Amino acid sequence: MTNYNKKQFDIEGGLIDEMKESREKATVRESHKSRGEEAREEEPSIGSSERHERFNRILVIVTLIVVLGCAASFAFLAVGITSALTEQEDQFERSATDLVAKIESAWEDYVHAASIIHGRCRGRNFTRADFRDLYEYITANGLDFQAAQFDPNISHAERDYYEEEARMFYEENYPQVNYTGFRGFNTDESTTVEPRSNSSFYFPIHYMVSEFPVHSLVGEAHV
Repeated sequence: MTNYNKKQFDIEGGLIDEMKESREKATVRESHKSRGEEAREEEPSIGSSERHERFNRILVIVTLIVVLGCAASFAFLAVGITSALTEQEDQFERSATDLVAKIESAWEDYVHAASIIHGRCRGRNFTRADFRDLYEYITANGLDFQAAQFDPNISHAERDYYEEEARMFYEENYPQVNYTGFRGFNTDESTTVEPRSNSSFYFPIHYMVSEFPVHSLVGEAHV
């Protein structure tokens, strides 16, 4: 009985040891399993954090590229606009300078032509044919104008002679002209042209050559 109990005790003791060992192994496996699961849970967390940081870096780089590109575009645009405005101003100045030079040159040409007419016509030995030749000489040089005239200083004693000479000239060459002698404004209050009253001298439009008829001006006296 004693031996049997001892065997039974040994068997039970062995079972208890096996059970303890099994529980310990199970505990170790559970511990390893738990740590493995925790490790697997930490791995996605670490990977997600790295992806988030990488995305932030890429976003910063893209933002910098966009900002720098916009800044460069605006800079080039500003330089282009400034250059265009400067070029436009320079072109305007060149055109204005060229136009002023042309006007000054043309003005000098007309002043020179007027000086030629005045110098040539101031003598009394000057005829209408001479004035026509002078007109054609001036226009042959390329100077463009529509009419040329000379108003000689005629005294009251010479009035009848010049009026008769003009009347004969227009009757022969321009019969459509109704020449009535020297005309003009007799007073400062006059508003219409009328035959000139007696004066010590006159400046009538006596010599005139024009591309178109100016019959109403013939014989007008400015004084």
